[in-house]
Order: sequence, then C-alpha cells, then structure tokens
Amino acid sequence: MKTLLIIIAIIYLLKLLTRYLGPLLLLFISKKIAAKFGAQFETKFNQQGTENQNNNTNSTTEIPKSKKVVGEYIDFEEID
Repeated sequence: MKTLLIIIAIIYLLKLLTRYLGPLLLLFISKKIAAKFGAQFETKFNQQGTENQNNNTNSTTEIPKSKKVVGEYIDFEEID
C-alpha cells in the first residue's frame, strides 16, 4: 500500500512540474532554435550578397549558353 502511495505521489509531482516548467522549457528551446535559424539565415544572406556583388562586376561579359542534346526522338505506333 505504501508503494502505491509513493508511485501516485511521484506521478502527481511530475504532473505539477510539467505543468509549470514545461512551458518555460519549451520557450527556452524555441528561443535557441530561432537563434540558430537566424544565424544560418544571416550567413546565407551575406553569402548571397557577396555573390550578387561579384555577378554585378562580371555582368558585362556574356556567358555562352550551351545547348544540350537530350536524346533522340523515337516515333511509335499504338497497337490494339
């Protein structure tokens, strides 16, 4: 009987802890994730900015476009 009361008390305490500390934990985790994605966005944005600057300086030279041969066309007839 004593073991059953201890198990029930532990479950009740865990419920209280998750009720009060759960939102704080989720808020902490979401802030860390947002900061991580923000840092990735800034680095990607900075990389794209330098690429655009490099592309603007080379805009006077034309890059020849290559025509790729995908394959040959095969004509077929539908058989009934």
